Amino acid sequence: MRKVQLKLRALAIGSLAERLGQQAVGSVWTFRGFLATPRQGKSVVLHIQEFQQD
Repeated sequence: MRKVQLKLRALAIGSLAERLGQQAVGSVWTFRGFLATPRQGKSVVLHIQEFQQD
């Protein structure tokens, strides 16, 4: 098994964003969602639909 590490932009909306904003900095989480490119962007954004602490 290979371990991969990357950095990318993420987006959470509504109550999910509020819950995420209350979490401790530096804690470890697993996120589920989908990747999409902005209309005029070259990068991808993770649209967070749910998350849980590892």
